[in-house]
Amino acid sequence: NWALIERKKHFFTNIFKYDPGVDSGDILDTFVFSIRSTDTAKTMHYKNVLAMKLLINNNLERLLIGSVKLKAQKNITATFYPKRSPEDSLIDWNSDIFQIDAFIRAVTQPFNGAFSFIDRCKLIIWRASIFETDIVDFGYRKIKWGTIVEVFPSGDFLIYCKGGLLLGHS
Repeated sequence: NWALIERKKHFFTNIFKYDPGVDSGDILDTFVFSIRSTDTAKTMHYKNVLAMKLLINNNLERLLIGSVKLKAQKNITATFYPKRSPEDSLIDWNSDIFQIDAFIRAVTQPFNGAFSFIDRCKLIIWRASIFETDIVDFGYRKIKWGTIVEVFPSGDFLIYCKGGLLLGHS
C-alpha cells in the first residue's frame, strides 16, 4: 500500500535469497508491473500474486536442479517502510484530492479503510473517486476541506477537498 500512498507508477517485486539484512539478499529474478490510477490495495495484491506465480514458474526448474545464478544487489542503501496500523488510516484533509484518492485506494480492503470523523462519529470510506477538480466551481470553495457537501439518494456523497470534489461511494 505504500506504493499507492506515494503515487508510484510501477511496482518491482523480486525473488531473492534471504540473508541477515533487510531484503538485501542476492536477486534471482524481478518482475515489474504498472500501478494504475484505479488500483487499490486489493488489485495490487492480485497483481503481486500473479507476478510471483510467473516468477516461480519461470525459475522453478532451475531452482530444483540448483542451477540458478543470483545477482548481487547494487550498492543500494536498504530502505523499508514502517508497518502501518489502523490509526494510520486517518484522512488528512489538508492533502490534495489526488493524494486523498490514492490514500483511500491504498488502505481499502483487505486493510482497515480510510476514515474521518463527523461530529465524533467515525466514518470509514472504503471507496471514492475524483468527481471534479477545482477547475469547475459548484459553489463550495468557501467551505472547509473535508466537509461533506452533498449526499445523493443512492447514499453516495461529495466531500469538498483541496483541489476539487471527491465522491464517496456507499
